[in-house]
Amino acid sequence: MNIEDKKKTGILLAMTLQMYPFHPMYKAGKEQRNQFLKLYIGALDDLTYDEVNAALTKCLRNAKFFPTVAEIYEAAGSVRKTAEGDEEKDAGQAWAEVMQLVRTCHVYKAWTYSTSDIEQAVKEFGKQELCALDADEVNTARAQFRRIYNDIVSRRKERAENKKILSRLGLKMTTALDGSGRKQLAMSRRRKL
Repeated sequence: MNIEDKKKTGILLAMTLQMYPFHPMYKAGKEQRNQFLKLYIGALDDLTYDEVNAALTKCLRNAKFFPTVAEIYEAAGSVRKTAEGDEEKDAGQAWAEVMQLVRTCHVYKAWTYSTSDIEQAVKEFGKQELCALDADEVNTARAQFRRIYNDIVSRRKERAENKKILSRLGLKMTTALDGSGRKQLAMSRRRKL
């Protein structure tokens, strides 16, 4: 976020805060409120002003309390995916796609997946197992597949978020957390225990 966007974001956040009179920062002193807003602006640095604006607009329609940074990121991601037409499939849609592949391709034809997450879920569950399901096993298999798929999506999102954080922290911090830095972190945790 550039300096101009940071200023506009600060104003937007301050105006949004005025809509939540029960938030502790609403009644806080000017210096404390400014520190609070600076913290938010710093945490939202990966987003553009337009993304923050769209996210806060969505949050204002749904949130009863002043949105957290995580809620703003979640709303920004949701709005961005809708705008790009790149909404990811939920577990139910993934299951429906896989069952369609079972019916049309079975094990004899190549399967074409709409996402790599679905492909990975099929690999983890087992293509042959999916094709060999008996009618009384479908509900249990659906629940297991959905769990596998949701785990894969969660891991992918977590890796992407970690990569953003590490790139933001820079090479020095990444190196510190890798190798010897990891050993020091583990040793300091042991000492606390």
